[in-house]
Formats: sequence, C-alpha cells, structure tokens
Amino acid sequence: MKTTTQIALLWMLQMVGNAGLLALFAWWLQWPDSGKAYLAATGITAVFMLFAGLWLHCGALACFAEPTGGLGACFRKALRRLPAFLSWVLVVAALVWGLLGVRDLLPQAAVRLGQVLHLSPRLVFRAGERTLFGLQWIALPALLWPFAFAIAGRGFGGWRLRAWRCLRRGRYWLGLAVALGLGLALPYKLIHWELAPGASLAHQKWSAGLRFFAAYLLCVSCWLALGAAMRRREAQVASGN
Repeated sequence: MKTTTQIALLWMLQMVGNAGLLALFAWWLQWPDSGKAYLAATGITAVFMLFAGLWLHCGALACFAEPTGGLGACFRKALRRLPAFLSWVLVVAALVWGLLGVRDLLPQAAVRLGQVLHLSPRLVFRAGERTLFGLQWIALPALLWPFAFAIAGRGFGGWRLRAWRCLRRGRYWLGLAVALGLGLALPYKLIHWELAPGASLAHQKWSAGLRFFAAYLLCVSCWLALGAAMRRREAQVASGN
C-alpha cells in the first residue's frame, strides 16, 4: 500500500498536471493554422499533449496497481505500458463516437418506431435518450474501467476477461455510482449553477472561478479514489473474500 505522503504527492501531481494540460490545450486551440512552421508546432504539441495525458493517467493507475514501490518506479513502468493504455483509450473513443452517431439518428428512428408501435415519437425519443445516457455514462464506465486499471498494472495482459471479475461484487457498483455522482454529476451541476438575477459582474466572476475549481477538485479526487477502491477490489477478488 502507498503511504499517505505518496498519495498526497500523487494527488498534487494530478492536480497540477491536468491543469497544465488543460491550459496548454486551451492555448493550442487559439494557434493560427497557416504556415508550415505553425502546422509543425501544432502537430508536435498535439503529440506531446497526448503522450503527457496518457502517461499522467496511466501512471496514476499504475501507482495503485503496484502496491509496493515509489511513485517514480510506478511511472517508469507505466511508460512501457502506454501502447496498451492507448489501445484502451481508442476503444473507449470508438464506442463513445458510435453512441454519438446513434444519437444523431435517434429523432428519425423515434418517428418510425413510434409509428410501428403506435406510440408517441416524443415518448420513444425520450426513452432512447435515457437508454443512450445509461450506456454512455453507466454501462461503458462500468464495463471498461476494470480493463483500464488492469492494463495500467499489466500492459496488454490487462485485456484478459478476468478483469471483469469485480463486476460480480455489489461494492464495485456502489463505489462506481458514488464516484460517478461526485466526480461527474456534481461537477456538472456546479458548473451550470446559475446565480440569482441581478448579481454583479465581480460576483459572477468569483462564483464561476470557485465553482470551476470545486468541480475540478472533485473530478481529480474521485478519479484517484476510484483507483484506490479498485486496488482494494482486486485484493479482495484475489483472496476470494
């Protein structure tokens, strides 16, 4: 198990590293797209951001997957597992892209299905939206998260189906539900929280800054808490408890 000091350092690394990558990404989006030098700089920076992001998150999971050793050793091991972790990211991206494509077809499909089933197209559309929402934000994280953790600890060997063994445990689902609620739903509510009409511009700026910081803090903390919980679930599965 990692010490409290190591966990604190890992938390700080995630806080600073992700913030730096987000700032770089926002700056990168504003670069002009004319000229060979700018295009080369844009491509190099994009590759760097992809590499740094993969290493930052794969290394964090590797720190929990490796119960012993320092943070530096875990991140060096994670460096060798980046191709496997990239394959997991590509699978997630492909599935999310596929679900987004299905959502684009949902209005037309709702009309046709409503005619066949003699139901209101609006009712069918809402049911389809809720189904896609559950697939994107509940089913996908639940089914693919164990593979991310296993890949960070074992490389391509983490793609084995035994990573799904934790799905049989109620505590896994409870922990995932809490993490999704605190790490996604609550930050979303904070970011979209509207102040009362008549608030001053200074008040709005301070409120937006504090809400974004609180949302970011929750996301990073829940991400690491989910990694720690996954470590405990794997230990319980290995011991047969």
